[in-house]
Amino acid sequence: MNIKITGRHIEVGDALRNHCAEALKSVSNYFPEMVNAEIVFSTRGHHNYADVKIHASQVHLRAQADAEDFYLSIDGAVEKVLRQLDKYKGRLQKHRRRRDNDKFSQAEEIRATHNTIVEAELEAAPENDTYAPNVERKEMKNIQVLTVDEAVMQMDLMHTNIFLFFNIHTNAINVVYREDEGSIGWVETDKVERVAKAS
Repeated sequence: MNIKITGRHIEVGDALRNHCAEALKSVSNYFPEMVNAEIVFSTRGHHNYADVKIHASQVHLRAQADAEDFYLSIDGAVEKVLRQLDKYKGRLQKHRRRRDNDKFSQAEEIRATHNTIVEAELEAAPENDTYAPNVERKEMKNIQVLTVDEAVMQMDLMHTNIFLFFNIHTNAINVVYREDEGSIGWVETDKVERVAKAS
Protein backbone atom coordinates (compact mmCIF):
# COMPACT_ATOMS: atom_id res chain seq x y z
CA MET A 1 0.00 0.00 0.00
CA ASN A 2 1.25 3.45 -0.91
CA ILE A 3 0.54 6.16 1.70
CA LYS A 4 1.06 9.81 0.83
CA ILE A 5 1.11 12.10 3.88
CA THR A 6 1.35 15.88 3.62
CA GLY A 7 0.93 18.81 5.98
CA ARG A 8 -0.40 22.21 5.02
CA HIS A 9 1.96 24.71 6.62
CA ILE A 10 3.02 22.09 9.19
CA GLU A 11 5.80 19.52 9.46
CA VAL A 12 4.73 15.87 9.69
CA GLY A 13 7.24 13.89 11.75
CA ASP A 14 8.12 10.20 11.57
CA ALA A 15 6.11 9.35 14.70
CA LEU A 16 2.89 10.70 13.16
CA ARG A 17 3.63 8.99 9.84
CA ASN A 18 4.08 5.66 11.63
CA HIS A 19 0.83 6.25 13.53
CA CYS A 20 -1.00 6.81 10.22
CA ALA A 21 0.32 3.55 8.78
CA GLU A 22 -0.84 1.65 11.88
CA ALA A 23 -4.27 3.30 11.82
CA LEU A 24 -4.82 2.35 8.17
CA LYS A 25 -4.13 -1.34 8.83
CA SER A 26 -7.69 -1.72 10.12
CA VAL A 27 -9.02 -0.50 6.75
CA SER A 28 -6.87 -3.02 4.85
CA ASN A 29 -8.82 -5.78 6.61
CA TYR A 30 -11.72 -4.83 4.33
CA PHE A 31 -9.49 -4.36 1.28
CA PRO A 32 -6.46 -6.68 1.12
CA GLU A 33 -5.78 -5.17 -2.32
CA MET A 34 -5.87 -1.55 -1.06
CA VAL A 35 -3.89 0.51 -3.57
CA ASN A 36 -3.17 3.88 -2.00
CA ALA A 37 -4.15 6.37 0.64
CA GLU A 38 -3.67 10.11 0.90
CA ILE A 39 -3.69 11.97 4.22
CA VAL A 40 -3.58 15.75 4.52
CA PHE A 41 -3.08 17.44 7.90
CA SER A 42 -4.06 21.07 8.43
CA THR A 43 -4.98 23.51 11.17
CA ARG A 44 -7.77 26.06 11.34
CA GLY A 45 -7.93 28.07 14.50
CA HIS A 46 -7.47 25.69 17.42
CA HIS A 47 -8.60 22.68 15.38
CA ASN A 48 -6.26 20.03 13.96
CA TYR A 49 -7.73 18.34 10.88
CA ALA A 50 -6.96 15.05 9.17
CA ASP A 51 -8.45 14.52 5.70
CA VAL A 52 -8.17 10.91 4.49
CA LYS A 53 -8.75 9.62 0.96
CA ILE A 54 -8.46 5.92 0.17
CA HIS A 55 -8.60 4.13 -3.19
CA ALA A 56 -9.17 0.38 -3.11
CA SER A 57 -10.88 -2.19 -5.32
CA GLN A 58 -12.25 0.58 -7.56
CA VAL A 59 -13.89 2.14 -4.51
CA HIS A 60 -13.02 5.60 -3.24
CA LEU A 61 -13.48 6.60 0.39
CA ARG A 62 -13.03 9.93 2.15
CA ALA A 63 -13.38 11.12 5.74
CA GLN A 64 -12.30 14.13 7.75
CA ALA A 65 -12.01 14.64 11.49
CA ASP A 66 -10.64 17.28 13.85
CA ALA A 67 -9.33 16.92 17.39
CA GLU A 68 -6.96 18.37 19.98
CA ASP A 69 -3.97 16.86 18.19
CA PHE A 70 -3.23 15.20 14.86
CA TYR A 71 -2.97 11.71 16.34
CA LEU A 72 -6.58 11.91 17.54
CA SER A 73 -7.75 13.51 14.30
CA ILE A 74 -6.36 10.70 12.12
CA ASP A 75 -7.88 8.13 14.50
CA GLY A 76 -11.23 9.90 14.19
CA ALA A 77 -11.07 10.02 10.39
CA VAL A 78 -10.19 6.32 10.12
CA GLU A 79 -13.01 5.48 12.54
CA LYS A 80 -15.47 7.28 10.21
CA VAL A 81 -14.13 5.26 7.27
CA LEU A 82 -14.61 2.01 9.20
CA ARG A 83 -18.20 2.94 10.12
CA GLN A 84 -18.98 3.60 6.46
CA LEU A 85 -17.38 0.32 5.42
CA ASP A 86 -19.38 -1.58 8.01
CA LYS A 87 -22.58 0.14 6.84
CA TYR A 88 -21.97 -0.85 3.22
CA LYS A 89 -20.33 -4.24 3.81
CA GLY A 90 -23.01 -6.19 1.92
CA ARG A 91 -23.18 -3.75 -0.97
CA LEU A 92 -19.38 -3.68 -1.26
CA GLN A 93 -19.34 -7.47 -1.63
CA LYS A 94 -22.02 -7.18 -4.30
CA HIS A 95 -19.94 -4.44 -5.95
CA ARG A 96 -16.85 -6.68 -6.06
CA ARG A 97 -18.83 -9.54 -7.60
CA ARG A 98 -20.10 -7.21 -10.30
CA ARG A 99 -16.54 -6.07 -11.01
CA ASP A 100 -15.78 -9.67 -12.03
CA ASN A 101 -18.65 -9.64 -14.52
CA ASP A 102 -17.57 -9.56 -18.19
CA LYS A 103 -19.65 -6.46 -18.87
CA PHE A 104 -17.78 -4.47 -16.24
CA SER A 105 -14.36 -5.83 -17.10
CA GLN A 106 -14.80 -4.79 -20.74
CA ALA A 107 -15.86 -1.22 -19.88
CA GLU A 108 -13.33 1.34 -20.99
CA GLU A 109 -11.82 3.80 -18.55
CA ILE A 110 -13.17 7.33 -18.97
CA ARG A 111 -11.06 10.39 -18.24
CA ALA A 112 -12.29 13.90 -17.55
CA THR A 113 -10.71 17.24 -16.73
CA HIS A 114 -11.77 18.72 -13.39
CA ASN A 115 -11.39 22.52 -13.31
CA THR A 116 -11.63 24.78 -10.27
CA ILE A 117 -12.55 28.39 -10.98
CA VAL A 118 -11.87 31.31 -8.65
CA GLU A 119 -15.29 32.42 -7.38
CA ALA A 120 -14.30 36.09 -7.45
CA GLU A 121 -13.72 35.72 -11.18
CA LEU A 122 -17.34 34.73 -11.70
CA GLU A 123 -18.68 37.58 -9.56
CA ALA A 124 -16.78 40.11 -11.63
CA ALA A 125 -17.49 38.46 -14.97
CA PRO A 126 -18.45 40.87 -17.78
CA GLU A 127 -21.67 40.16 -19.63
CA ASN A 128 -20.34 39.12 -23.00
CA ASP A 129 -20.05 35.86 -24.91
CA THR A 130 -16.25 35.88 -25.15
CA TYR A 131 -15.48 35.90 -21.40
CA ALA A 132 -13.66 32.85 -20.04
CA PRO A 133 -12.86 32.74 -16.29
CA ASN A 134 -9.40 31.91 -15.02
CA VAL A 135 -8.95 28.31 -13.91
CA GLU A 136 -7.30 28.07 -10.51
CA ARG A 137 -6.60 24.35 -10.68
CA LYS A 138 -6.91 21.68 -13.34
CA GLU A 139 -6.55 17.96 -12.80
CA MET A 140 -7.39 14.77 -14.62
CA LYS A 141 -9.76 12.36 -12.96
CA ASN A 142 -11.20 8.99 -13.84
CA ILE A 143 -14.97 8.78 -14.19
CA GLN A 144 -16.06 5.52 -12.57
CA VAL A 145 -18.14 3.02 -14.51
CA LEU A 146 -20.95 2.08 -12.11
CA THR A 147 -24.58 1.14 -11.65
CA VAL A 148 -26.87 3.73 -10.06
CA ASP A 149 -26.89 2.06 -6.63
CA GLU A 150 -23.08 1.83 -6.70
CA ALA A 151 -22.89 5.54 -7.55
CA VAL A 152 -25.11 6.42 -4.55
CA MET A 153 -22.92 4.28 -2.30
CA GLN A 154 -19.79 5.92 -3.72
CA MET A 155 -21.26 9.39 -3.13
CA ASP A 156 -21.84 8.53 0.53
CA LEU A 157 -18.38 6.99 0.94
CA MET A 158 -16.84 10.19 -0.42
CA HIS A 159 -19.00 12.38 1.87
CA THR A 160 -20.14 14.52 -1.04
CA ASN A 161 -23.59 15.68 -2.17
CA ILE A 162 -23.13 15.11 -5.89
CA PHE A 163 -21.43 12.39 -7.92
CA LEU A 164 -20.73 12.08 -11.65
CA PHE A 165 -20.42 8.57 -13.12
CA PHE A 166 -20.68 6.53 -16.31
CA ASN A 167 -23.78 4.32 -16.20
CA ILE A 168 -22.78 0.80 -17.26
CA HIS A 169 -26.38 -0.03 -18.24
CA THR A 170 -27.08 3.00 -20.46
CA ASN A 171 -23.56 3.73 -21.72
CA ALA A 172 -23.92 7.40 -20.77
CA ILE A 173 -22.77 9.98 -18.22
CA ASN A 174 -25.17 10.26 -15.25
CA VAL A 175 -25.27 12.27 -12.01
CA VAL A 176 -26.67 11.35 -8.60
CA TYR A 177 -27.08 13.98 -5.88
CA ARG A 178 -28.52 14.39 -2.41
CA GLU A 179 -31.41 16.85 -2.13
CA ASP A 180 -31.98 19.15 0.86
CA GLU A 181 -34.63 16.91 2.41
CA GLY A 182 -32.31 13.90 2.18
CA SER A 183 -33.77 12.14 -0.85
CA ILE A 184 -31.56 11.11 -3.77
CA GLY A 185 -31.83 12.75 -7.19
CA TRP A 186 -30.66 11.02 -10.37
CA VAL A 187 -30.00 12.77 -13.68
CA GLU A 188 -29.54 10.62 -16.76
CA THR A 189 -28.96 11.45 -20.41
CA ASP A 190 -30.68 9.68 -23.27
CA LYS A 191 -29.98 5.97 -23.38
CA VAL A 192 -27.50 4.86 -26.02
CA GLU A 193 -27.57 1.46 -27.65
CA ARG A 194 -24.70 -0.60 -26.30
CA VAL A 195 -22.23 -1.81 -28.89
CA ALA A 196 -20.29 -4.98 -28.10
CA LYS A 197 -16.51 -4.48 -28.16
CA ALA A 198 -14.72 -6.26 -30.96
CA SER A 199 -12.64 -9.15 -29.66
